[in-house]
Amino acid sequence: MSSCEIAGATRKYAVLINGDSWNRYTENLWLAHKVLAQNGYREENIHIFDCAGKQDKSYPVQGPAIFSAIENQFVALSRIITPQDHLFVYTTDHGDLRNIRDKNGNEIEVSTVRLAEGRINEIEMARLVENIRPKIGIFLFDQCYSGGFAQRLAGPGRITIAACSARQPSKGRSFPESFFGAFLKNRGDNNDDGQVSIQEAFSYALENDRYASSGEQSPMMLCHIKDETFL
Repeated sequence: MSSCEIAGATRKYAVLINGDSWNRYTENLWLAHKVLAQNGYREENIHIFDCAGKQDKSYPVQGPAIFSAIENQFVALSRIITPQDHLFVYTTDHGDLRNIRDKNGNEIEVSTVRLAEGRINEIEMARLVENIRPKIGIFLFDQCYSGGFAQRLAGPGRITIAACSARQPSKGRSFPESFFGAFLKNRGDNNDDGQVSIQEAFSYALENDRYASSGEQSPMMLCHIKDETFL
């Protein structure tokens, strides 16, 4: 524990995942990292898995966006995150729908997000975080068909957010740019209390995501936390 941390105090952890080198996605990671850093996430607690893991970015990259590296990180976090802590998870990249066999051998359709190698589907993501039980878990997914992830991971102590429904493609950077933009200069502070809640950021994104306004995508937020929640 750092000498700057107080025993029993809330700690904030984040895992950001992108499997593609397109500027669209790396700019999403840059913005997410900036907003988290401005909201009390310590640099050593922001774990970024970006494309091939190269370090020539304007944000620190921990490793490549491959399943094994991401799995190892969540296992490590399961050992240190306590019921007093916060966890923020964000995925950005291409997403699609795939048919897989469930544990009973039945064919089911699931949402996926692409990695630098392979994919993670919604069931696998739920399994990766099932042993992590923070006080607050915030999960944001902006890939196509990301509503499947939001629905699958919803549960007590969590807020799950998706740029679109489980049956829709997502459009450009409009939703993540609007969601994270709500925290910059407190643009999304609707009640003028000097801070932006997750609920306020989602409302701001709905108002400023042009594809949501036009009905081309349907962002969703599932909240299982009674109190107003902040990053």
